[in-house]
Amino acid sequence: MIMQRTTATSSCRALRAIVVISVAQAIIESNWGESRFAREANNFYGVIQTDRTEPYIKALRGKTLLKVYGNKCESVGDYIELLNNSEYFKEYRDIRMKQVITGEVDIFTVIESLDSYATDSKYTRKVKDVVNSLLEDYPLLFYP
Repeated sequence: MIMQRTTATSSCRALRAIVVISVAQAIIESNWGESRFAREANNFYGVIQTDRTEPYIKALRGKTLLKVYGNKCESVGDYIELLNNSEYFKEYRDIRMKQVITGEVDIFTVIESLDSYATDSKYTRKVKDVVNSLLEDYPLLFYP
């Protein structure tokens, strides 16, 4: 478990934790950028479109509609907006803020609060696995 307590770098570590999590989620949701949604719709986070008057791409199986973005940055921006404003991610925001304030960064506690991001009951386990792999292969993502 990654747990750090410092004063000068606590905010930096907390923010880096969020970056690692967002990269892991993009990897899972877009299959490393290879999914049809990523390639054709710039949708790297599996964000669902609920407004049929806005651009969408239909899943090949099922009735799910996903948002279409003009570019990759729009996808990342919408993902950040979703986490920062949706009622479904209040716990995520509360945990993230507490970790910034206290300087105690536990990336896996933050991940646990994302259980409502996907319908897959093993989603947070998958995110943890990808985060562990990223931190092993690219330690500077978390440790400056």
